[in-house]
Amino acid sequence: MSSLDSEAKPDNAGHSVLALTTSHSLVVSSSETFLPDMRKELGIIADLVESYNDELCLLKHMAVQFKTALLNKSNFC
Repeated sequence: MSSLDSEAKPDNAGHSVLALTTSHSLVVSSSETFLPDMRKELGIIADLVESYNDELCLLKHMAVQFKTALLNKSNFC
């Protein structure tokens, strides 16, 4: 399978089941639970993106502080 593949196969009860495989997870959902499951997954992804953005902002701020400290140190030598 590639990094993102999906298959729709009937289950034993005759319902269609969607299986989505990514490099990090496997999501199996029936037609009745597909939308709620996807909303939950999207919520998890949104939380991860928000956390990543917060950490990225902090790292950028720290980089500016280090660059400023290095410039100030080189000006006094």
